[in-house]
Amino acid sequence: MNMNQKGFANIILVVLAVVVLGIAVYFVVKPKTNSVQQPSPTTGVNESSDNKPLPAGGTAGRGDEGGIRSPDGKRIILIETSEGEGAEGQFIYYITIDGKDGRSFKFIGDAIFSPDSKKYAYVAGEAGKQSVFLNGQELKSYYAVVTPAFSPDSSHLAYVVSINGGWLVVLDGVEGKKYQRAELAFSDYGRGFSLNSKHLVYSASESNKWFVVIDGKEGNKYDRVSMLSISADGKKVTYEAQIGSNTETITENLD
Repeated sequence: MNMNQKGFANIILVVLAVVVLGIAVYFVVKPKTNSVQQPSPTTGVNESSDNKPLPAGGTAGRGDEGGIRSPDGKRIILIETSEGEGAEGQFIYYITIDGKDGRSFKFIGDAIFSPDSKKYAYVAGEAGKQSVFLNGQELKSYYAVVTPAFSPDSSHLAYVVSINGGWLVVLDGVEGKKYQRAELAFSDYGRGFSLNSKHLVYSASESNKWFVVIDGKEGNKYDRVSMLSISADGKKVTYEAQIGSNTETITENLD
């Protein structure tokens, strides 16, 4: 190797050393991407950021911005999104109740008030670890939590959770039987409950067969059940049951 070749080789070695040193310094001194979560921007605020009217009753959430008022119109839940504040620039979702109790999460699901407006519940957490927060108190965590619902008299709370590859209904903190699937197939406040609040009804499946569960008791199995409804007096449940191409209406007594 002549002198020119040696000199060129030395230059390459120096350049490589500088590059390696620069990379090492970058990873040592670079700012951390896990930013500190800030207080909720909706704390002390009683209207949505877009100033849209908030509905009374129903649900808010599922990761979206917005909010709801309690059925009596006196209380409010707000959900807002702040982009880029989480690790690696992820979204952070904020929730406040009546302008206070501001908290931030990576995910916020349904948020609801009880029919008497005295209680509230919402689903929050992150992928693979979600909880129901009842009046601000975090309940047991599960892989996923969906469809929280208060009974019409506001005394009971039910929701569906995913655990160990299955789904089950939790009623007042007590876990029901785990199924392949479980659904509170009703809408808004009466979801799953009879109007007199005495019965909890939902649909579930095992081995790809569906059935209705009434107060923990399983009904006949079908290819699919849908359109669950409970009579106004709370004494009967009606649903559509499908076997093959045939569909029939089934009515069962609750009392």
